[in-house]
Amino acid sequence: MAEILNLQLLAAGLRLSAPILLAALGGLFTERVGIFNIALEAMMLVGAFAGVVSSYWAASAWIGVLGAVLAGLLVAIIFALFTLKLESDPIMTGIALNLIIGGLTVLLMQVIFGVRGMFHSAKIGLLPQINYSSPLLTRLLGGNNTIFYLAFILVPILYILFYHTRLGLRIRAIGKYAPAVEVVGVNPRRYQLFSILASGVLSGLAGAWLSLSSLGMFTENMTAGRGFIALSAIFFGRSTPVGILLASVFFGLAEAIAIRLQGLGMPSQLVLMIPYVATVVSLAFAARSWEGSSA
Repeated sequence: MAEILNLQLLAAGLRLSAPILLAALGGLFTERVGIFNIALEAMMLVGAFAGVVSSYWAASAWIGVLGAVLAGLLVAIIFALFTLKLESDPIMTGIALNLIIGGLTVLLMQVIFGVRGMFHSAKIGLLPQINYSSPLLTRLLGGNNTIFYLAFILVPILYILFYHTRLGLRIRAIGKYAPAVEVVGVNPRRYQLFSILASGVLSGLAGAWLSLSSLGMFTENMTAGRGFIALSAIFFGRSTPVGILLASVFFGLAEAIAIRLQGLGMPSQLVLMIPYVATVVSLAFAARSWEGSSA
């Protein structure tokens, strides 16, 4: 048991929770304005791909991050166009974008790089790691980059935004009952558009973390359902920044345990189920909690 539950496991769990946390905080914006944004997966995946392409061409990790953010923003604009302008169903729109982006990244990887399945190159710039002189901090937080710390710093920032600013009050009011907000002269569509774009930016950053942190590569379906896990973190965390942080760390630890058990020789088919089983279980508990609070 000591080979599994140790400080290295906690460090790995925190590291693996970063992309989930970023995407979930992005999804929190859309959830708060009453839009179920299932397209987080597509925004993350296109961010991971665009990050690799931009970093490869410019030989700069920061250009890669910019490319990832812009790509996530582009998908968010498309999502907003269909859901706000054309008034299509957000869930159906999100499913369509997930399928399209999943196939498009595979096609573009073959067209641009002439490979299938995976692309890796020494020309892909990696984000610089931040290290510490303290051995304890090095074991717990060493080797992480700016995006990792940004994910956790955003939690108190968004808490202040949602609960202590006029912008946050209006976002939460629109999600509760948009017609009431319109009565006082506020245009809900403007805040819904802002929230969708914010989800695209943060999900694009999450994708950049996946491809530019330590791997310097892109693989088919690189997000592996993390966008859906981020949605689960929103509900498990009761749609609050702090709750989402705790839920994301929980899912990150589940993934870290799966990786550790696989390294110890357990069957990969069984081990790789752990993060998704944790997601289903958390949703079941969250549903019961919501039912109990509304009773």
